[in-house]
Amino acid sequence: MTVRALFYEAYRNVGTGTTRTVLLAMLLGSVVVAAIFVDGLTIRQIIAEADRFQRSAASVLTVDAPGRIDGARCEALGRIPGVRASGAVRATDDKLTSVVLPDAPIPVSEVTPHFPRLLTGDLDPGEGVVLSDEAADLLHLGTGASFDAVEGTARIAGHYAYPDDGRRPGFGYRALIVTAANTLFDECWVDAWPQIPNLRSLLFSTVSGDGSADGDGPELAQLNSSLGVSFDGHARFEARITRHLPLLVGIVSCAVGLGALRLRRIQLASSLHCRMCKRDLIAVQLLEAASWIVPAACVGACVALILAAAEGRDFAAVAAAELRFPVTAALGGLAGTVLGAAMSRERDLFRYFKDR
Repeated sequence: MTVRALFYEAYRNVGTGTTRTVLLAMLLGSVVVAAIFVDGLTIRQIIAEADRFQRSAASVLTVDAPGRIDGARCEALGRIPGVRASGAVRATDDKLTSVVLPDAPIPVSEVTPHFPRLLTGDLDPGEGVVLSDEAADLLHLGTGASFDAVEGTARIAGHYAYPDDGRRPGFGYRALIVTAANTLFDECWVDAWPQIPNLRSLLFSTVSGDGSADGDGPELAQLNSSLGVSFDGHARFEARITRHLPLLVGIVSCAVGLGALRLRRIQLASSLHCRMCKRDLIAVQLLEAASWIVPAACVGACVALILAAAEGRDFAAVAAAELRFPVTAALGGLAGTVLGAAMSRERDLFRYFKDR
């Protein structure tokens, strides 16, 4: 048969409803979309857990060595790829006391210039103190405002949130004053995401000296350990329960393609009896199969891209994962069609009539 004849034969079967295009497209499309939603919800849960891990500051590691943290080294960790922020902090005996609230002095800590980036909030790069939200709310003042304190006029350079979500206490009601990094501090904080395997050893490199005489060494801790020590998003993604779902969709699609032709086995065997060669039969059936595979795959691809776009910064990874479903569905449908056409034999025509 000529190419034109092959296309005409397929067009005629699709147009007369012999191919069952609408039914098969709806069936396969429903399977693909349902699978995409199931896998998408699983991936979204993993992303939500990762976001929660970050928002709760569980990704922040600290090393505690009072009076022995090199502020400059700690600040330098922020230049390492994967480190989002780093900074050093030291406690002081100073208090910041508002004239209008003399009974609520605010404890003061001195920090290196990049330390405020470790804490969420609105930070103005100008000079002044950085207050916790609790302290700022108590004063009813926002970023850029000034207030009279016993120690003198203080300007609020920014504020930060420090909720009681499992984080180490001590910074929920506090004022941070930025100072030079070329001195010694008590702690070094580092926030890295994704987590860096050798971050702990890098933190220890900020400690100066050999320890105190009583043998106390630097203590490494997690700012918030309530969500676990680490979060390996890649491992969770690869181990998710729906990771093999695209293969199942491909198998189902193959079964749909095979089943659709087995329902037409008399027609196919009759075509072979009329001297249509097996190659032409397979070609016609593939053209017919495209009429229901392509719409189903396109709908699945659109749904996959919409779900991926909803994840924002993780668009590429989610899209790559979800687009496997329409791809495997298309390949499975074509494979089932080829298998169904190849199984058709002229000598079985009368047996098919008898079974019918």
